[in-house]
Amino acid sequence: MFFYISKDDYINVRESPKGKILFKINGNGGKIYYWQFLGKEENWYKLKYYDYDNKDYKYNDKEVYIYDSEITTNKTFNYNNLNSEEERFIKAVENNDIQTVEELLKNKKIEINKSIYNHNQKETEYYFYSSESKEYVALALAVNNGNYKMVQILVENKANINIVCKEEEGDDLFYYAEYTPFARAVRLGHYDIAKYLAENGADVNSTENTDSDGDAGTYIYQPLIMVLENGDYEFAKFLLSKGANVDCIMGEDYDGAADEYYTALIRAAKIGNYDMAKFLIDNGANINASRKIDGVDTGETALDLAETEEIKELLRKAIK
Repeated sequence: MFFYISKDDYINVRESPKGKILFKINGNGGKIYYWQFLGKEENWYKLKYYDYDNKDYKYNDKEVYIYDSEITTNKTFNYNNLNSEEERFIKAVENNDIQTVEELLKNKKIEINKSIYNHNQKETEYYFYSSESKEYVALALAVNNGNYKMVQILVENKANINIVCKEEEGDDLFYYAEYTPFARAVRLGHYDIAKYLAENGADVNSTENTDSDGDAGTYIYQPLIMVLENGDYEFAKFLLSKGANVDCIMGEDYDGAADEYYTALIRAAKIGNYDMAKFLIDNGANINASRKIDGVDTGETALDLAETEEIKELLRKAIK
């Protein structure tokens, strides 16, 4: 759900699975700010600026009320400075401008899985593109915006639901991510979008791989593990019903050699998450799976690595 604070800013309302509610605002220049949820009175959200990155902002230390409204608004956009229909299309997706997107898809020949729009910002540069074309992909933008309706429109118009996208930030490539729309939706907590994508053929075992320093190494985010760590067991059951691998692997990979790879159950044991471990065991997780360090199987299982005695006892009973 998006809200306008000023004519150039939007708020994306999302409740974190762990309960703390933050509001992400996309302001001028692509800067990201956060707002803390203080309460709701009828159809009004009461927010206060949350100093996430120690940056000043015009609403800092002020409480504001935002009216609950539809994603689509009467805001108008000017695309006259753009040179092609593809540029207008991708910019309209970025702007959550559903009316323009629908008009272009209806009246123009738009290659929905490919675009040529070059997006530059004052402080950083963001690229959301196909791993093959190295260009913006509309579906990736819609997912990052958390715009369910836009995602639905794009999928209905044959957007590639399993397209592999890349995101780069900064001239020196200090942040890099490779992901499918489904994996990104899960990581951002957009479960409504993730469910829609899964129901329409998304690969629920696809991952998001990130690199924060520009080296070859990546961190592997597994959707099922992220959902379980957030305590959303109903959504986890849904993912399993769609073919999610209960023994999915997560870990870090540096220059092609695994620093540490382990299953979801080992992850649960390592972080001391009893409910997560029990859920995985109840759903057929391999209790004897072992972790790998630098590509070598250490032979250490969830029982060996369990953080708490309670989880160890759970595993012992499951082994019997």
